[in-house]
Amino acid sequence: MIDMHGWRYDRDMRSIYFVFASLTILLSACDDPEPADPVDCAQFLDEESCLAAGCAGMLQVFAVPDLDSCTPQYAESVCIAGGEEVGQRHTYFREIAGETRFARTAECDASLEFEGSQSPGEGWTECTGAADDPPGCACMCKGGDCPAQVELDTMNACEIDSICPDFDLNDDSGSQAALDAAACFFDALIAATPGHLRAHGNFGDPQIDINLWIDESGQVRSHYVGSDANCLNCCGTVQPSLDLCTPADAAALAECKDAYLSGSSHPCMEDRSLWFSSCAPTAPMCG
Repeated sequence: MIDMHGWRYDRDMRSIYFVFASLTILLSACDDPEPADPVDCAQFLDEESCLAAGCAGMLQVFAVPDLDSCTPQYAESVCIAGGEEVGQRHTYFREIAGETRFARTAECDASLEFEGSQSPGEGWTECTGAADDPPGCACMCKGGDCPAQVELDTMNACEIDSICPDFDLNDDSGSQAALDAAACFFDALIAATPGHLRAHGNFGDPQIDINLWIDESGQVRSHYVGSDANCLNCCGTVQPSLDLCTPADAAALAECKDAYLSGSSHPCMEDRSLWFSSCAPTAPMCG
């Protein structure tokens, strides 16, 4: 004889188990949703839509339009995803609207939502010196080194004696120390006195730092590091190559010196090219 009570009990228990298993599967599916496709942050053109999409923020990026001068120029601000911490002086590239753009890391945050020591993240590739890097990568920072910084380090390693106090282009205090530093700087250029000169200043961006090394022949190796207004002083900047320059004639340099000492305005205070009659890229060299 069939035990109908037992059969119904087994059937009911199997039904309960089936319902419980089904609920478990459904709940698991809710816990582990299908991953969404990654968002291409570069499509967002303003900070509000960039952040609303969960991206890291807007980052200023560069182009290298002239490979002969190797001078990065601010191109635009783009929305980036943000990636791993890599430290400063790394460069990444990607194509945006058919143009190669470069993004640098630096130890700063400035007004950017982007943390300066992060990689830009999804869609960007690091410049590594590989043969298939875009040509502009050679003008940018790679793995902690920037061309301009390497040149500066090489020249500083020559340990060429400083011949004047640092010349602060912004110091209009009229103090004797400021006047003496300016006079010494220009007198050394006029006389082509061998040694190391340094000038620095800030004209509301750019922030500039100029090193000059005068050799025995009277030629000057000129190294300029600065960050333009678009850089917000945090780009670990790369500027034109180290230049070998011929000083401007003595009369032009004396005019610049006299203008500074008298507190007068003169273009040579903000345009270093007026200190020289000609310049051309060169390699670091001691002596």
